[in-house]
Amino acid sequence: MRGVFFIILICTFIPTILYSQTISYSGSLNICSGQTKTLTIVDAPPGATFKWLKDDIEIIPTQTGISFNATTSGSYTALINNLITTPPVVLVVNTNPTASFTVSSQNDCANVNTTFTSTSTGSTLTYAWNFGDPNSGAGNTSTLQNPVKVFVGTPGNSTQTFSVSLTVTDVNGCTNTVTNNIVKNQLPSTALGGTGIKTYNDQTYYAICGSTSGTFTFSNTSTTSSTNTNYNITWGNGNPNYSANSFTSTTQTYNTGVYTLNYSVTGGNGCVNTSEKKVFVGSNPSIGTSNPGSTSVCTGQTLTFPINDAINNTPGTTYTVNFHDGTAPSVFTHPAPANVSHTYLSNSCGINSLTYSNSFYVSIVASNACETSTGFAAPIYVSDAPVANFV
Repeated sequence: MRGVFFIILICTFIPTILYSQTISYSGSLNICSGQTKTLTIVDAPPGATFKWLKDDIEIIPTQTGISFNATTSGSYTALINNLITTPPVVLVVNTNPTASFTVSSQNDCANVNTTFTSTSTGSTLTYAWNFGDPNSGAGNTSTLQNPVKVFVGTPGNSTQTFSVSLTVTDVNGCTNTVTNNIVKNQLPSTALGGTGIKTYNDQTYYAICGSTSGTFTFSNTSTTSSTNTNYNITWGNGNPNYSANSFTSTTQTYNTGVYTLNYSVTGGNGCVNTSEKKVFVGSNPSIGTSNPGSTSVCTGQTLTFPINDAINNTPGTTYTVNFHDGTAPSVFTHPAPANVSHTYLSNSCGINSLTYSNSFYVSIVASNACETSTGFAAPIYVSDAPVANFV
């Protein structure tokens, strides 16, 4: 009798737990060398354990927290309770550019043109220079690849060291900075005292007001006078230049007008520093304007405003006409034109000018080293021009 065998297959069902964990991060997965990207597991179950993997094969044994600070390129995943693997995130660490530069000269006078040449490497670089020379104002920085610099420094008779830095940034936003010291010979001081000294339009002026001529006294206030070896002054009034190894004070007479005075000082180290100054003899300026007839116009129309009372102003007076409609002002030097025209391209709705609503106004400012005067024309009403159409 043939036997019958039964095979009983017993299967053990192991449930699969499905999690929806992911790895979160801030910003971009493209970072620069030396930077860190924090990766954090989101929605992990309570009490879970974690292991971090890189490129699916390299377990990072010391990293068992819910977050991991990644610093190298690769594909990062995480094991949760040794079972669940998160979707990978791919981090790209870009190599930083290299910043470097050469300089055309050192140990010469500070005001000698110095060329800085970037020898930096990287992709699509931008440049940010700081020359460590705050007394040079806007000239202390540059965004050119190879800038030319004139140093100012502090007055003296020795050398001055400038800490020059160049920061380059590549197409990925990665940066690198290099700093080198540049040594220059200091310049002598060209400080000059004088009658009616003031600052006007960011320049030194000597002014006598309310007169048709004036005698000015100029005095040596150079902070390096003890080591200066020569002074040369071009007065600008046609008189012979002053040139001597020493200088205490002297006088000069000027007629009505504005004059350019050049003051040159040679220091004990042989460096020569020259500064330009202005001398002004005149009076407070007069100015006026008025409405040019109708002042209710449409966009695209032009109005012409008279410039009054300017004929007797002193040479050296400037005139600034502002239409207060968002356009740039017009600037003239004496003698002023008889009038100025302006085409209005925008309406005045919602604009409050002086004491008027929905209007523009015109101001004309006459200014010189003595004083400033202003004339007004208002109100100027501008409406949108009609648009022709038919159906």
